[in-house]
Amino acid sequence: MNTKNPTKSSYFACILYPECPKHAYFAKWLEEQSELSVITILHDKDIDTEAPTNEQGILPLKKAHWHVLVKFPQRKSVAGANAFSANMIHMEMVIDGYAYAKYLTHSDFKSRLEGKHQYSVEDVKGNDRGISLYAELIGIEDIQTCSQFAEFADTLANNEGLLSTTLTEFVRNPHNATFVRQYQGILSTMANQNFKISRIIEQIHEEERI
Repeated sequence: MNTKNPTKSSYFACILYPECPKHAYFAKWLEEQSELSVITILHDKDIDTEAPTNEQGILPLKKAHWHVLVKFPQRKSVAGANAFSANMIHMEMVIDGYAYAKYLTHSDFKSRLEGKHQYSVEDVKGNDRGISLYAELIGIEDIQTCSQFAEFADTLANNEGLLSTTLTEFVRNPHNATFVRQYQGILSTMANQNFKISRIIEQIHEEERI
């Protein structure tokens, strides 16, 4: 199976805008599809970092939008997923349902490091299947988190500042600190700088004791 460029997936996603009648109709239609697992969240506090600042130097918010994650009972191609929905809205294939579930609340590593607004899990909505699926996805064991961490391998290998920031995020949470120590061998292999990881972790613990 080609995991880098798969042709099919069970997971698909789209973005819907509340004020768009077509999007509102599609959202209602999704709710009626009992065989689907549907997870949604309204992003209404995202900062538009590409827009100009106002007179006070503040960036505006992005237009409020719904992120929608859908899981089909069987794997589908992009064409198959869009045909299922009668091409009302273009559905994007999602390779990693866990990663997308974390992104819904911006609790994934990249979003945290970029300073994106942190939404609450209580903001996550969906049908009964979707809510159950969301709870299952975000409850995946740390080995999944380690897989997520690997996305930063190339950047971490040459950026001690980002490595320090990332490890600080982990170590300041007792559960994450255990995770870092447990998988330090994996982290050092992918970042290629074991001595820096050890030194940074020690420094973080020293700062916490002050």
